[in-house]
Amino acid sequence: MNLLESIAKTLRLCVILSVVLAVIGLIAEHMGSSYGEVLTWLAVLILILSPFMGAIAATTSLAYQKDRKWAAFGAVLIIVSLMGMAIALIR
Repeated sequence: MNLLESIAKTLRLCVILSVVLAVIGLIAEHMGSSYGEVLTWLAVLILILSPFMGAIAATTSLAYQKDRKWAAFGAVLIIVSLMGMAIALIR
């Protein structure tokens, strides 16, 4: 699988999963379930994290293609993103 296909499939999967969870969450919330709001927020979280998942897919694809320079760049991007997420969670 090439780089663009892996990124596209990852982003597509994230969007589809998010839409399905949002619809299920809205239906559950309409029916009075306490899990409806949780599922809706999970759908939003997946949408927020989808670019990060795309970066992981790109870095993995680059590593399989043995493109070390860009795979290393992707790894640095992932590490910086994880550090930013950790700092945001701590505050």
